[in-house]
Amino acid sequence: MGLSIRDIIQKEKGLNVSEILYIASYALAEKKEKLIGKFDDPLEPEEVETILRLIAERKSGKPFAYIVGKKEFYSYEFLVNQAVLIPRPETEILVEEAERVLREKKPRRILDMGTGSGVIGITLSIRTGFQVYCVDVSKEALFVAKKNARLHKVEERIVFICSDMFSAIGERIKFDLVVANLPYVDEKDIDSLPKEVKDYEPRIALCGGKRGLELIQRFLGGLTSYLSPLGTVLLEIGGKRQLRSIEPLLLQKGFDVKVIKDYSGRERVIRATWKSL
Repeated sequence: MGLSIRDIIQKEKGLNVSEILYIASYALAEKKEKLIGKFDDPLEPEEVETILRLIAERKSGKPFAYIVGKKEFYSYEFLVNQAVLIPRPETEILVEEAERVLREKKPRRILDMGTGSGVIGITLSIRTGFQVYCVDVSKEALFVAKKNARLHKVEERIVFICSDMFSAIGERIKFDLVVANLPYVDEKDIDSLPKEVKDYEPRIALCGGKRGLELIQRFLGGLTSYLSPLGTVLLEIGGKRQLRSIEPLLLQKGFDVKVIKDYSGRERVIRATWKSL
């Protein structure tokens, strides 16, 4: 008689029951609630083989999102692989703030800089129906983002551009809302990140250079040429230390700055608009 889910749970000591159930649910294409009533049902040999293979991957440190190839963000499901960062709940705060901006004014153009898997720009397009320009330096990341746009049936409203910051964007294009979740981990802190982050997630999507600010500073250097007179920029940051460096740069460029904290009280999103307005 074949192994059951209960047998696998009793055998595997490296993962907790919840993790094994998550893997079994994915492998068997069954909801976890249904699996609980089938704990002692014998599995087919190929089902056991698949579950054990996925368990081994997870025990090695590979994140669940990469194992199953998807991750929920803002109540939508997005495809992910190791070419893109796994979406974080903290980034949903940026989307919430973007929706506030969009309720206040109707933009002609939205830019999602450093789009990665496209979760920010695609979510905004799903929820508003607006056109969004999704920009990333990584062709591999844009390939994932395009698949997500098709998945959510918004590909006709998304303009994908492979670009190092603003370099490949036409000089005459102005954006009314710019959202950016750029890499902001300090290069000296990369090796101290959890194993499942540093060993599996793309370094290009994590490392922001010295103090985690190099890419953000480059972004701000080009921003004013592409932001409309009525425009707003929303920038995700890594906390108070980075805020102290970024806020003066924005003030010098003529912006009013508002800071939005995440649910743990950490400075997470900067909202900047022109002072003169």
